[in-house]
Amino acid sequence: MDVTLFLNAAAVAAHSNYGPGGFRQRDLRFLLELFLNWTETSITERSRTTIHNTQIQRYLNQLVDTGSAKRLGRAPPPRYRLTRPGLLALVSEITQSPVPAPLEQFHFVHYFVKSYSGRVRELVAEEGAIPHAFEVELQSRLDPENLLRNQMKFVEGEIQKLDRRVHDAAESAQLSESLVRKGIGHHEIADQLERVYPYELNNQKPLSELFRELPTSLRVWELTSGNRQRGQLIFHPLAQILRAHLAALRALQSKT
Repeated sequence: MDVTLFLNAAAVAAHSNYGPGGFRQRDLRFLLELFLNWTETSITERSRTTIHNTQIQRYLNQLVDTGSAKRLGRAPPPRYRLTRPGLLALVSEITQSPVPAPLEQFHFVHYFVKSYSGRVRELVAEEGAIPHAFEVELQSRLDPENLLRNQMKFVEGEIQKLDRRVHDAAESAQLSESLVRKGIGHHEIADQLERVYPYELNNQKPLSELFRELPTSLRVWELTSGNRQRGQLIFHPLAQILRAHLAALRALQSKT
């Protein structure tokens, strides 16, 4: 599981909590574990994710090396504080939308923006004035309604794609079955499907080429029942999951 989003949020939170004195590696680790825990269920990737101190230290070293943070003093344990450019960069990364996957990360981002946008603005203001263009962009990024709109538009588009795949899978299976009954050869059927219902990876490997690589015993099944079952057992359930996510987003919108 990629924990970059949560690391970035933990760094901003640590910067906020510990002020000019800076934060330690263990402070960052605790906040990271806390934020991950908020989105943890038995069906998320989090249950298989182990956080190591070396991973957190590499992250801190990267922040320092890129000028996003500075190491304070020489006494152990080292303490860190975000620089102004670092703070702005992390806030920009956290608030990128839409959030494609995993879907539960969107709810964390929405919570972060809705709950802490005021504090983030205070932190940015403490570092001095920022260019007007970036201020306008920051206002947009810290707008929870804008975040919801972007996510809903994205999810609606993904649902449309999956619905199309369900439709094409059923139609291509029906066409294949019709051609099989007419005695059309398997290779010719694959060629027709490639023209009428090209699959997602057709540019990498045309359907007709993929078909010829299949065992002979599976070819008819893949063109007919396999096609239909992919629509029913993969694409349709995925679309239903996204519809549930969309319903949750609309419910959040109605509460604002």
